[in-house]
Amino acid sequence: MKRTRRQVFDLSQGRRIYSVFASFNAMSFGLLTGNIVILYVLRLGGSSSFIGIISSFQYIALFFLLIGRMIIDRVGTQRLMGTCWTIRYLLMVPLLISPFVVLRGSTSSGLLLVVLSLGGFHIARGIGAASFNPILGIFASGKDRGAYLSRLQIISHSVAIGTGIATAIILGGTPPITRYAIFIGTGIIAGFIASFLTFKLPIPRSFHRRKGGALFPGIKKALKRRTFRKFILLCLLSALVIGMAIPFIIVYAKRVYHQPDGLIIVFTVLGSLGAISMGLISSLLMDRFGAKPIILLFLSIFIISLVLLIIAPRFSPIGIILFLGTVFFLFQLGITGHQNGTQNYFFSVIEEDEHLNLGILYNLVIGIGSTAGSLAGGFILDSIQGGFDFDITTSFRFYFGIILALYILILILTSRLTDISNYTFLDALSVIRSTKQLRTVSLLNRLDRSTYYLDEVKAINALADSQSSIPIEDLLQRLKSPRFYIRSQSLLTLETLPINERVENALITEVKNHSFTTAYIAARIIGKKNIRKAIPALRQSLSTTDYQLQSAGILALGRLQDKESIPRIEKVLLKTKNPMVIIHGAAALELLGSVESLPVLFMVLKQKPTSPFLRDEVILSISEILGLGKWFYPFFTAFLEKATTGKEMLLEYLDEHFTEDQGIDQKSISHGVNSLLKKHSNRGTLVTDILTSGKVNSAYSIDPLVSAARDEELLRLERFCFLLSAVLVRSVTR
Repeated sequence: MKRTRRQVFDLSQGRRIYSVFASFNAMSFGLLTGNIVILYVLRLGGSSSFIGIISSFQYIALFFLLIGRMIIDRVGTQRLMGTCWTIRYLLMVPLLISPFVVLRGSTSSGLLLVVLSLGGFHIARGIGAASFNPILGIFASGKDRGAYLSRLQIISHSVAIGTGIATAIILGGTPPITRYAIFIGTGIIAGFIASFLTFKLPIPRSFHRRKGGALFPGIKKALKRRTFRKFILLCLLSALVIGMAIPFIIVYAKRVYHQPDGLIIVFTVLGSLGAISMGLISSLLMDRFGAKPIILLFLSIFIISLVLLIIAPRFSPIGIILFLGTVFFLFQLGITGHQNGTQNYFFSVIEEDEHLNLGILYNLVIGIGSTAGSLAGGFILDSIQGGFDFDITTSFRFYFGIILALYILILILTSRLTDISNYTFLDALSVIRSTKQLRTVSLLNRLDRSTYYLDEVKAINALADSQSSIPIEDLLQRLKSPRFYIRSQSLLTLETLPINERVENALITEVKNHSFTTAYIAARIIGKKNIRKAIPALRQSLSTTDYQLQSAGILALGRLQDKESIPRIEKVLLKTKNPMVIIHGAAALELLGSVESLPVLFMVLKQKPTSPFLRDEVILSISEILGLGKWFYPFFTAFLEKATTGKEMLLEYLDEHFTEDQGIDQKSISHGVNSLLKKHSNRGTLVTDILTSGKVNSAYSIDPLVSAARDEELLRLERFCFLLSAVLVRSVTR
């Protein structure tokens, strides 16, 4: 959909406001529902099952999306989200009171307030979340969707880091219960600011009028699409396993390694650094490689963190800190990367008018899976600890072993998802491992951001050193540019990169449709890259009036060893007067080794060239066809510099390499050379007698050469006479 100038301005402004909203939203959400609450519940003696229950609230809330969907058309998307966001922070006030209730000696009442506050918070959030995906879809539109969503992750987790550091400092080792009220109060204030910003988002008027259609028919229609159906089922399984994993890494650090609350918050900060790293990687790669390879990449990283959790090695106190820091970093890097990639894939496989209804389905599936995972995780962990004679470390090893097995299954199923890009997991992995590849992707992102053609050209030229297939799609797009300079530079850069079928087809199209502009560049690349299926297009180019294309096409046919085109090339050579075409035609026949074409080259030599340099080109091509090229070249260049020097070099070579068993006198050869270069009247007869005597190398007794040696017009050409002299010398030397 094309945007008006006003809509483009709204998008930019909206992204700025939304980014600020995301900052305060992340701060409040982290303080009120994240690790702080888990630590608080652990201080109050809550069990793993209790932690699983309260962790499931954020997923159970998604069931209330259906209520939000029923009222969104009447209330309006923006108002629904803003109102529900405000209500949910009002409902957190009982949680603020909870520490003081506990101080009065009623721990159970304090835990009840936790349940009531979090339950109300997430119910309101669930109703308002019906607006979340449609609004996010507005600001995450365009081809930089992946980069923008990744930037939001960076913002959220940067805020989480700042909040985490402040929390770790304030919490200390074992803080008093009332200190948790500071974080809860701060979270509520930040939440009210986020709610206010929700009403300030500049939503386009067309969006307010947009209807998503009936919910269930829309979902039913989408589920008929095999790609979407496979994806949504995989989302369900992924959410189940993530729900089992996320809440219990905190419990793991607390119970297996007995870390204090303040230090655990430091680990969560390291986890947020992992999430920021994910954002940086995703912003660089997501829009380039598509969601599927990036999901696989982060799934692999998350599996590594699970393996470390299962190993659970014993270290010194410093070693434990380093180990847990690494685990938290990789855990968050992998899991947030997986979630971010999944969200990108979701937006990629649905239409814009499906954001509302399918966004509700997506969140419901995440809610069902995560709720089941969170509830099941707590009960499974308690059952392992209570039903088997395991110590706490072995129990967690067994638990995370179950999660690892499920995640390997998810990895396999994800690899079978429909590809939405031309890149693979191995492509993404190769980029991560190579600074050169990362630079290539960075240049491509710079190319996408370029708004002036000279900036595009600079980025395109810089890509020539990449030696990678990654830039190919972008360069093929640049072949449609209205600027000749961009199209030509794109082709020149493609020449330096690996070739695939799409490039081959694009080059053939260039040859067919872009004569007088970029066709000749494409023809040259075709010859260098040995693209044989382009032969018909190249043959057709021989009849063009574009001399550059004709020249490049002839030479390409020579490189492709298309011997069927020899008559066509000869015909062009006999007809043309263009020096460029003559040079390329002679070179093509040279590449083809066409001895049968020597009469044509001799005719060209005596009729066409008006400049000595053209005769030089033709003579050198003839020498190559005769098999003399490498040997002849230094003699010829010396001759061109000074004729007597070239002659003396030939005669010296004759003296050093003459073979006596040839049955011919050396003096006869010397006389033949001198007669040719001094233009004696009988030079032609003398040379032909030697060549046809049967006493010299038969390779040089061919009829075209003998006939040329009798041609008085050719014998008037000094350079041709030197070629004949070289033939005589070579025919009797070893």
